[in-house]
Amino acid sequence: MTSRGHAPKACGWQREAIASYCAAISARPDLDDPYYSLADPKTYRFEDEEVIAMHRQ
Repeated sequence: MTSRGHAPKACGWQREAIASYCAAISARPDLDDPYYSLADPKTYRFEDEEVIAMHRQ
């Protein structure tokens, strides 16, 4: 699912990319790539709950 967010991100469609990355996190919270992909464009702000979930991994 993470790779589905790469194309929209490359086209500048941030909302679509973010939605795809969040779906990937929901499906597989143990993977780090969706978190990294969200942080990479520096346009997404993680909620406190998301930071806590990352620390649990």
